[in-house]
Amino acid sequence: MQSELNVLVVDDEPGILDIVGFVVESLGHRVITAASAEEARHHLAEIQVDMAIIDVMLPDESGISLCRTVAGTFGVPVILLTALGETPDRIAGLEAGASDYVGKPFNPKELSLRVAALARMTTRSTRVGKLVFKELEIDTRALTAHLGSQLIDLSPPQFRVLAAMMQQ
Repeated sequence: MQSELNVLVVDDEPGILDIVGFVVESLGHRVITAASAEEARHHLAEIQVDMAIIDVMLPDESGISLCRTVAGTFGVPVILLTALGETPDRIAGLEAGASDYVGKPFNPKELSLRVAALARMTTRSTRVGKLVFKELEIDTRALTAHLGSQLIDLSPPQFRVLAAMMQQ
């Protein structure tokens, strides 16, 4: 059975937060809501987030910019949720690191299936702390890797692959 994930949902529309929250909770995951990018960044600093669903049009910052931070800095998979459905908008979101893109209005069943699909690829197993293999050590909480005393510079996707390999 899929373990419960912490899913950050960022949207300035309370009705959308309710619907998306219901979809995520119905899949057995914990929902953390934010009505702004600032509030989302606060949650990211305080809580281990496993996945994020972000509206592109936020009141204080572009959801694309927030996506870049969430996916790039924190290595968290992101589904962008937006009324901007044109191809250039989708491309910009995917280039910012989004894993998926869902247009508004959306069918809750479709969103549920997309969240479930992404959740299958996102596990909490990388949150165990330190993994060690010979001289290679990674810290899954700090998202750092060391070979001996040398810090290894890895992108978030590279880190996730390395962590998955070390767990095997």
